[in-house]
Amino acid sequence: MSGITGVGYAEWLKLRRSKGLWLLLFILLVKHVIEFSVYYQDLAYSPSRLTWSWTYYTHYRQFALGLMPIISGLMVGYVLIGEFQHNTVTGMLTYPIRRSTFLLGKYAAVFLLTVLVYGIDFGLKAAGGLLFGLPPVPWTMWLRYAECGLLLILISFAFVPLFACISLAFRNYIANMAAGTFAAVAGEVVWDVLDAAVRFPFTYPGILVGSLLDIPSRTAGVPELLQGAVGLALIFVLFLAVSLRQLSRMDIHAHEE
Repeated sequence: MSGITGVGYAEWLKLRRSKGLWLLLFILLVKHVIEFSVYYQDLAYSPSRLTWSWTYYTHYRQFALGLMPIISGLMVGYVLIGEFQHNTVTGMLTYPIRRSTFLLGKYAAVFLLTVLVYGIDFGLKAAGGLLFGLPPVPWTMWLRYAECGLLLILISFAFVPLFACISLAFRNYIANMAAGTFAAVAGEVVWDVLDAAVRFPFTYPGILVGSLLDIPSRTAGVPELLQGAVGLALIFVLFLAVSLRQLSRMDIHAHEE
């Protein structure tokens, strides 16, 4: 096993041996416990509002806008910043491996982690709905919810190179956490201005899910799917190029102390 696959697999082994997976699981469990308490109150005061589509829409909106930017920042920080903190980057970049392969392997590991996070989250959400006695839904609707999750995986991954640039520039978790928190707060602020929300990259996931689940446009906004997709593609390509440039220009000896 070599190249991008080898680097990604090595990161996966490191995560399994650390407490990183347990931390992700704990964060997701806390998120769902808070959410389930809100559902319990809705059952008492407005039971007609508690439907599968509405709960999935509100959940994915909050998850994609509020929590996922912070989780993405932490995941990217884990696979990149640790190399500098433990000074292992010096040894890694002296091996006969292209620096682009090294970085893209890290991206592959983050992509797998993103799939894992959304997969666990989807399972917890479905289990919670069954626990609260929501009516059965056809398989076609389950596939629609899964489609929303798949799109959100791709959208979340579009911001990975941005967080990588921050990691390579500052080499500490504080910068990643600050960027993730800023994205979450900015998303909540922009969300109330629907014309802006349909164009803002970090609110676009909620808009897209609302459109796919037929949530009323006055709540979800009017999706401009092509504009949003092009904007995300530009963000991914631009910061991917910048991060590759950052690593290729990096003087590895500057990290030896």
